Amino acid sequence: MDDERYTRITLRIPKELHAKLQDAADATSKSMNAEIIGRLEGTFAIPAPSLQTQSREAELLRDELVAIVGRKRKNEEILDYLRSAGLPTTDLGEVFAKEWRELGPKALIAAQRLRELGEIEAVKQISKRHPAKGV
Repeated sequence: MDDERYTRITLRIPKELHAKLQDAADATSKSMNAEIIGRLEGTFAIPAPSLQTQSREAELLRDELVAIVGRKRKNEEILDYLRSAGLPTTDLGEVFAKEWRELGPKALIAAQRLRELGEIEAVKQISKRHPAKGV
């Protein structure tokens, strides 16, 4: 081994991870060192998302979530108005319920991804600005 090309480090890892790495190394007849280097090098082959990309994704998700939650709130306001005026809401209520069955899961996915991107405060603010029943 060419010692000038390598740096020696001490690495502390959980015992369970060590066992998995050892099993993987044994299965391919590699040393533990070769297994770890191969796995680390493999992670660099996958381009990491840039902060700018994540920021743009978060912006689009926030816009989507605001639109969905705002739409739900508007629908609730319309139904509340019709009820207060003594008008029937059955047909329109069914239309809104169907729309929410389609949009609700999209809102949940957008909110979850925002949380993953560290945008939990954005989700809270959207919820505060657009309080919708059942959201």
